[in-house]
Amino acid sequence: MITQKNFKHLLLGVCLSASTALAMEVQPLNDVGGRDGEIWRDDGENVMRRERRDMCRQSAEQLFAVVEHPLPRDTAMQQINTWLNTLKNNPLQYNSAQMMRQVNTPDRFTGIFVPTRNYIDDAIKGFNAIRTHGYYFAEQINNHNVRMDDVLTLVWTAIQQYPQMTNSENAANDQINMRLTLLKKGLAEIVEDDNHTVCGVGQSQRILLPLQGSIDGINIDGNYILNGNGGEVQLDVHGFSTRCNEVVGEYIAGLDDAHPLSQAITGMVLYPNVNAAALRGFLDNIRQRWRDMATRVFARNDDNIRSAQAAIDRHFQQYYNLLRGLNIDNTLGNFMGDINAGINAAFYHDAPQAAQPPQAQVPVVHPIQPPATQLQGLLQLAAQQHAAQQLAAQQLAAQQQQQHAAQQLAAQQRAAQQLAAQQQPQYSVGEVVRVDGVRHRWNGTKLVRM
Repeated sequence: MITQKNFKHLLLGVCLSASTALAMEVQPLNDVGGRDGEIWRDDGENVMRRERRDMCRQSAEQLFAVVEHPLPRDTAMQQINTWLNTLKNNPLQYNSAQMMRQVNTPDRFTGIFVPTRNYIDDAIKGFNAIRTHGYYFAEQINNHNVRMDDVLTLVWTAIQQYPQMTNSENAANDQINMRLTLLKKGLAEIVEDDNHTVCGVGQSQRILLPLQGSIDGINIDGNYILNGNGGEVQLDVHGFSTRCNEVVGEYIAGLDDAHPLSQAITGMVLYPNVNAAALRGFLDNIRQRWRDMATRVFARNDDNIRSAQAAIDRHFQQYYNLLRGLNIDNTLGNFMGDINAGINAAFYHDAPQAAQPPQAQVPVVHPIQPPATQLQGLLQLAAQQHAAQQLAAQQLAAQQQQQHAAQQLAAQQRAAQQLAAQQQPQYSVGEVVRVDGVRHRWNGTKLVRM
């Protein structure tokens, strides 16, 4: 059953996709464009930037140095395949909210608008692209060309052996976080929002991301430090941009139907006392708060600040486009509520209280709640539900067995009665008959000797 909030999510996605300027102003991820034919992600990060590619190569070389006993490639591929398909076949995991990926774009191959996809499905597609296509890692590792699936094997080995590689008392939680990052930011984002697969450079950088912040020397984005406590999840430009999209989209989908922005999006009309300029100012307030927070999160990293703010501006431009050409509906009457009520829900949730200037070149890290506890809780709930389902199935089987036995007994009794009736002589009451030369009279139920 689709809820009203989910319906508004879908409707919002359809409205955004129908924006006339969207196709021109927002390029598909990883398409060639921008300055001098460079390749950009939708969060403004240039994956072809020489500095970033050098960090990717150095991180891969560090990975080869720290993993002393790698798993065989076939073993690692089989383990990853089993892990992904186990998640897919678990309804509790597959249908969980954290596995819903907001894409809101037409599929490149079918042309059909798709508001959401599942991270697990995309991770399986990304994994199959690496496993079956024989891609090579985009950068030479120790002056050698290395297969992409060999690098993925080392990444998986490092995750599996992480508790033995570190002395952290929170290694188990870190391990869960790394697997989740491999699923959502590593493998799933090999598949772009419009369902096409990224190039080898993008794949190479993505599959190393799960180890960033946990293993020293593996650093793709340049703003990570070691995890060390099992509770910190480092945030890069792409993660910040994604969080902005998710938080703002969730906030708008949760607005009351009478809110002016809800009327504009779902009803395509305006209140007489809240025009398009007022709604644009309302959105500007939210957008500026996110731009200010980007300055704090990526303090003293001007490239990341510019990239994050550009991604924020592109996202909000889609909402501005929806306000163009809307007409006032006088039948609505004036809006009597507070347009800004609850607006804090649209802002960055894990922001620091004040900007703290970091030491020279020391990155700013903002902790968010790790998914480990949530994932463990989901697993426990799944086990409880599985046990309850088994008990219910056993009780149902016992009940069905009892009903079957009762039906068999009733059938046997009916058959015996029918057989007795067939074998009983048919005489009229008072009729006299001879049995073995002796006269008997039928009294209606039996023969009585005379």
